[in-house]
Amino acid sequence: MGTLVSVLHKLNTEQREAVFHDGNSAILAGPGSGKTATLVAKIWHLHQTERPGPRGIACLNYNNDCVREIRNRLRELGVMQRRGLFLGTVHSFGLNIVLRPYAALTLDRFEGGLKVAAPGVADTILEQTLSEIRPDQDARYYGPILTRFRRRLACREDVSGFDDDDPRINQDYVNRLLQAGLVDFELMVSLALHLIEEHAWVRELITARFPWMLVDEYQDRGGPWTEL
Repeated sequence: MGTLVSVLHKLNTEQREAVFHDGNSAILAGPGSGKTATLVAKIWHLHQTERPGPRGIACLNYNNDCVREIRNRLRELGVMQRRGLFLGTVHSFGLNIVLRPYAALTLDRFEGGLKVAAPGVADTILEQTLSEIRPDQDARYYGPILTRFRRRLACREDVSGFDDDDPRINQDYVNRLLQAGLVDFELMVSLALHLIEEHAWVRELITARFPWMLVDEYQDRGGPWTEL
C-alpha cells in the first residue's frame, strides 16, 4: 500500500501544487506527462484529509477503460470505491446520480421508473419513427446523423446544415423513448443536463453530495458532456 509521500515524490512541483490547491483548477499538459497520476493523487488526498461523510468525491472519466485504470491505481493506495467515491463515465453519472434519483420527481412520465433502452430497442423505435416521416431512409445510416443533430441541440449550436425534417424526426424519436419510460445513450447526458439546468434543488442536492468533482481527459469530451 502506497503513502501520500510516495505518490507526491513522483510528481513535479506544478503537479503537487494542483494536488493541494483548494479552488477550481485545470491541468493542461501533453500525453504521458502525468495528468492521471496527478488526478489520482488529488483523489487520494481529498479522500484521506478533506472528505467528511456523507459528502463525497466524484471523478468522471472518458470511458470504462479509464475508470478501471483509476480504480486500480487507487486500490493500490488502499482507497476502495464506496458510496462516498464515484468513479465512472459521464453517462453513468448522468444516469445513476441525476436521472435515477430525480427524473421521477421532475417528469411525470418516469413515475413508473426509468429504464435504459437496449440498442435493439432504440433501433426499432428509430425505424418506426422513420417509417412515418422518411420511409425511404435507412435507420442504420441515419443513426449517426441523428446523434450529431442531438448533440448540437444539447449544446445550443447551429443546426442549419441539417435537413428540414431532422428536428421532427428527433422530436418524434425522443418522445417515443420517453413515453415508454426509456432513455438511450444520448439522453443519459442531455436529459440529465436539462434537469440540472431547470431545477435549482437538483443542482443543490448533487453539489451537497459531491462538493468535489474531478474530470479526467476533459479536453476530449466536447459537446453536452462538457456542458454537464
